[in-house]
Amino acid sequence: MEPSAPAPQQISLGRWLLVVVLPVSIIVGGLVWAYRHGVPERDIWGALHSGNLVRLQKMLKDDPELSRTKVYRQGYEPWRTGSGIRPVQWTGRYLIHDAVMFGMDAALLDALAAAGADLSVRLEGRPLLLEAAHSGQASSAAWLLDHGADLQERTHCDTPCEGEGRTALHEAIAARSEPGQGDVIALLLARGAGLEAVDATGQTALHLSAAGSVDTTWVLCRHGALVTARDAQGRTPLDVAMRAEASTPSSGAYGPAAMPDWLKPGGGCEELSALARKRGGPVGEDEGREVFGRFLCARGVQDSCALGVKR
Repeated sequence: MEPSAPAPQQISLGRWLLVVVLPVSIIVGGLVWAYRHGVPERDIWGALHSGNLVRLQKMLKDDPELSRTKVYRQGYEPWRTGSGIRPVQWTGRYLIHDAVMFGMDAALLDALAAAGADLSVRLEGRPLLLEAAHSGQASSAAWLLDHGADLQERTHCDTPCEGEGRTALHEAIAARSEPGQGDVIALLLARGAGLEAVDATGQTALHLSAAGSVDTTWVLCRHGALVTARDAQGRTPLDVAMRAEASTPSSGAYGPAAMPDWLKPGGGCEELSALARKRGGPVGEDEGREVFGRFLCARGVQDSCALGVKR
C-alpha cells in the first residue's frame, strides 16, 4: 500500500519553518554571538579612543593584526548626500592614523607599534608625521620623530593636490586653526626642520605663513627664514602677504596691515633673519622682542618704543 501524501497544512508549516524560523534563528544567534564576543575592529577602536591601555594591550596580544585595523567608523555612521544616505567609503585611514591625529598617549602609540602597526602608511599622500603636524599634535610628532620619522618627508599625491610636496613644517603652518600649532612649529624647528624646503609650487614655510599667520611669521623670521625666497611664480613672502592683506587676521599689536610692513626690505623680519643667519641659530625671544619693539615704534604704535631700547 502506497504511503499517503502529506497534508497541505503540513507542507505549509514546513515551508514556514524553513523560510522564516531558520533565518531568524541564524540572525538572532549571530547577534547574540556579536554581543558576547564583540566586533574586534570596533572594540579596539573604542579601547584606543577611551585611552584604555590595558584593554588595548590585551586585544593586541590576542591578535596583533588588529594593530593594522582599518578605521571603518563609517560602517555604522552613514552620511547624507544630495542623493540620500550612503556609507562613507574607506580611504586608507588606519588605527595608527587616529592615534596620531588625536594625540593619544605615548603608551598607546607604543602598544600599537610593538604589535606591528605600519608607521609608513600615508593618508591622502601625507605621511604620519605630516598628519600629526596638520592636526596640531606636538606629542604625536615628537613620538614619530623619536621612532624614525624623517623631517624632510613630503606629501606625494597620486593625483594633483594642494599639499603636494609639503613638509611637516608646511603642514603645521597651513593648519592655522589648530590649538597646538605653535607647539608643533616650535618642536619641528627645534628638531631641525628646513626653512628653505619648498612644496610643489615652490613655496617655503614663510610663504605659507605670510598668507595670514602673523605670530608664526615672527617665529620663522627669528629662526632665519629667507625673506627674499621666490616661489614658482616668482613671488616673495611679501608678495603673498600683500595679496592676502585684506584677509590677514589681527594679532596682538600688529593689526591687519602689519604683515607687509614686517616683510618688506629693511623690515623687522629681514633684520631678525639676518641676525639668525649670521649666528647660525635662532634669535632669542627677548632680543626678538627688541627688534619687534623698534619695528612697532617706527610705525607709531603706542607704548611700543620701550620694547626696542636696546640694540
